[in-house]
Amino acid sequence: MNNNWKFLAGLGVGLVLASLLFITTQKPADKLSVISQARELGMIFPQEGRLQQPEKDEKKVSLREIEIKPKMAAQHIARLLKEEGIIASEKEFLQYVKEKELAQKFIAGKYLLGEAWPTEKIVALLTNQPQKEE
Repeated sequence: MNNNWKFLAGLGVGLVLASLLFITTQKPADKLSVISQARELGMIFPQEGRLQQPEKDEKKVSLREIEIKPKMAAQHIARLLKEEGIIASEKEFLQYVKEKELAQKFIAGKYLLGEAWPTEKIVALLTNQPQKEE
């Protein structure tokens, strides 16, 4: 009887210590990694305009799928957009991004973008910024 008591007490203390150790060593996930993992699973934010049907004036524009990787630099994004034929000039794109101070605000994920869309619309989609109506 005495041995069973010691065993159960030792088992209980061991479980409590293991639980405390497990709780204190877990790192909370940062927002960027959670968003990145969600995007890999195909999730999107409701306010994003990605993967939508083209509007009336955009029906003739062919859409291209591009992927923005986490922490991708604005210069690499501009080069990718240029290579895919979405923008005409990397320099103009980068100038617009710099003027609006959005170089660090690009959101990783897959996007469908039109070849003739204005730079403002493309940047608004890639940075999740509201697009100003004209």
